Amino acid sequence: MRKYLSSLSLLLLTSTVVFSDGPVATQNSSASRTLQDPKTKIIYYLESDQRHIAAISPKGKLLWCFEFPGNQHLHINSFELQSGGIVVDGGVVGATLDAKTGAIMFISEL
Repeated sequence: MRKYLSSLSLLLLTSTVVFSDGPVATQNSSASRTLQDPKTKIIYYLESDQRHIAAISPKGKLLWCFEFPGNQHLHINSFELQSGGIVVDGGVVGATLDAKTGAIMFISEL
């Protein structure tokens, strides 16, 4: 958890999050990416290793962290917020996560 809080501190220092009517993706020099749910203000953060997505509350609390199960070499190419879920593209595997819990709602090989 300390790693994620350190990464969040770095993210806040190096990224700009723009507020709009929809979720916004930003990118900083370490290839980390963020989305923010405009309703809940939860930030979804893709680690620079491209393997973990973390959900962080508006108060800075780590809510959950996701990594594709069983595959240490699978990297997340992209992710987006849609209808209460987070759609994750892992190249050969795709998944939809519950935005509140991080639980896998759907997973498939592409």
